[in-house]
Amino acid sequence: MPHVKPASKERVQLISNEIRNIETSVGAIEQALKAASPDDPFSSVFPGVVNTAQRELQKLKQNQAANEAGFAALLQCFSENPTLTPVHAFFKIIDDFALMFKARISHTYPLIVATHTHTHTHTYTHTHPHTHTHTHT
Repeated sequence: MPHVKPASKERVQLISNEIRNIETSVGAIEQALKAASPDDPFSSVFPGVVNTAQRELQKLKQNQAANEAGFAALLQCFSENPTLTPVHAFFKIIDDFALMFKARISHTYPLIVATHTHTHTHTYTHTHPHTHTHTHT
């Protein structure tokens, strides 16, 4: 579970913030182009750039919405309220659990192996064509 630790940081919320910042920047460029004179050389070049940026921004927003929906479904599987549980808090719980589980296993596994390891010797003697004698030593 190598991605749990990074997901437990508050950086996940930064993605939504960055998408909003990009959207604001693209909107500002679009407004500047509308206000620019037709003689401005950027008026002929930037509309194509703005259209491409808007398409890519729409893809980012769709991916972010799909991620949020997937996370909400995951939280519901753990009986958590998606509106009250931030991404980083949920993954912090999972990361803490994994660390405690690993620590406990590394402590108890040698004890389990030591208490359950014993040898069995089985001897079978064939005394009759249809019967077997089992001797356990």
